Amino acid sequence: MYMIQRLWQDESGSADYLFLILMFTICILGLLPGFATLRDQFLQQFGDMAVAFDSLDQSYSVNVNGVISEYSDAPTDLLDEAGSEPACISITDEAASPEG
Repeated sequence: MYMIQRLWQDESGSADYLFLILMFTICILGLLPGFATLRDQFLQQFGDMAVAFDSLDQSYSVNVNGVISEYSDAPTDLLDEAGSEPACISITDEAASPEG
């Protein structure tokens, strides 16, 4: 019990509160760009998946006893060029215009 009291009252290893506030501020300011980059990469992956699913061709043709059943899938219209925004996903923040 005496040892715990000594450790509780010992201030030789205490940190300065201003230093802690400064470190937390620097850490938070460093995390913000990281989270924005993470968001952009998730959106890019969703756009890539949208292009991949749209590119699946489900066309078929079946001939049974002279009867032909066929379906021709429409060509894809989504394009996802390198370095551009994800297809069908806009990363813009449009402010509402005031009506007057």
